[in-house]
Amino acid sequence: MKALLSHTEDKKYGLAIWIQIYLGLRVGELIALRWEDIDLETGRIHIRRTYVTKTGLFREYPKGGKHHSHSIPVELVEKLSAAKKEATSPMVVTSPHSNRLPYKWYVKYLKEYCSELALPQIATHGLRHSTSELYIHHGATRDDLRKLFAHSAAHVTDRYIHDRGTNLDRVAHVIRLFPDKSVQKVSIFQ
Repeated sequence: MKALLSHTEDKKYGLAIWIQIYLGLRVGELIALRWEDIDLETGRIHIRRTYVTKTGLFREYPKGGKHHSHSIPVELVEKLSAAKKEATSPMVVTSPHSNRLPYKWYVKYLKEYCSELALPQIATHGLRHSTSELYIHHGATRDDLRKLFAHSAAHVTDRYIHDRGTNLDRVAHVIRLFPDKSVQKVSIFQ
C-alpha cells in the first residue's frame, strides 16, 4: 500500500487510489464523490450517492440505500486539502478530459502502476481489501469495518478480514488493566 501510494502521489488518478485505500469507497461512490461531500474542517466524508456503470447514471443514494459518513485519516485530509485548492470541478476525482472519473481508464492506470512497481495486479475492488488490512492493522474491529464499508450483514464484512487472529500476540503484550502496579516477569522454568 505504501509503495503504491508513494508512487501515485502526483500521478494521474493518484488521488482516486489514495481515497480508495484510505476510505475503502466503492468505485461508484468514488466516481460520484463531490467536494460538497467532504468537510475538510472536521475531517469527515459523507457518502451520499453512487455512479452506476451499467446505466451510466448517478443515483442519489449509495449501495445499500443509506447515506453514511466517516472520519478521514489525517494524511488523506492533507492530500484532499491540496487537491481542493486546484480543483476546477465539483467532482473530487476527474479525468483530464472529463468532469468525472472514467472507470476503464482508472483501472488501466491502476494496473499500469502496479506493473511499474512489480506488484500483483489489483483491481479497484482489491483496494477495498487493502483498506480492511490497513484498518485492522491499526486496531479496527469487524464491526468498525462493517460500518466503514456500509455492509448490511456481518458475513459480507468477513470476506474482507484476511488476518484473523494474527494480532493476538501483539495485543497480549500491550494489555494492562492495572498499569500502576509493577509487572514482574515470571519464568515458566521456575
